Amino acid sequence: EITVSPNNPPQALISCDATNCGPGSSCNGTWIAYNRNCQFHLLNKSTDPDSTNPENNNDIVKSIWSIYQDGTAWGDPWLTCIADPVCDMQLPALPASKSYYAKLYVEDKVGASNETQRDFYVRGEAIADFECSLKPEEGWQGCDNFNNFRVSEGEIAYFRDTSLVSEGATSVSFWSWTFTDGTPSTSNLQNPSASFEEVDAVSGTVKLEITDNVGRTDSTSYQVLITVPLPEWREVPPF
Repeated sequence: EITVSPNNPPQALISCDATNCGPGSSCNGTWIAYNRNCQFHLLNKSTDPDSTNPENNNDIVKSIWSIYQDGTAWGDPWLTCIADPVCDMQLPALPASKSYYAKLYVEDKVGASNETQRDFYVRGEAIADFECSLKPEEGWQGCDNFNNFRVSEGEIAYFRDTSLVSEGATSVSFWSWTFTDGTPSTSNLQNPSASFEEVDAVSGTVKLEITDNVGRTDSTSYQVLITVPLPEWREVPPF
């Protein structure tokens, strides 16, 4: 008489790792990720009681990850794993200020399956940005090439922070400005000023990095166009 042991289905289980997502992210209570600058991993902790090697759950032959936003499929399936069947998933860049859930489906060698899901929330990231002016009392403009912001060598240019803090933060707590071939070369003021010298192709590059009071950071840079004044003309009498 041959006794056939019944097959036990796998058990799907999701955990998470926010280690490389930075301050404000969480795998405790409400899972929180950010829409940029965030490596938030969903971990496949599924098991199968029939696995001959419990450490790698070798009876599981397939995992399928899907992402849903408020019940609507955002990526279904988003990731299918067969060669590495018990695979984790790094969240893609998702639209911010929205609730999602991840669904994990696992299947064993004889086709028995199980699935589970876990809610998470994606916050909006901090966004560094600034405007430029030669005469702040007359107004401000964008600093990118499209706006064609120009400054003469030695002329003072003014910069105004227009950054946005991350969702859940209330203020910017630190500004770090770098002015390539500028005087000064750096500043920690919110709204600094600088003059520039034309030295090479990267002269006039202005970089701003911000940190908000949650600890989220972002940076951006623009290159202002430096014009070199023509030499003063004067008439030279003939010899």
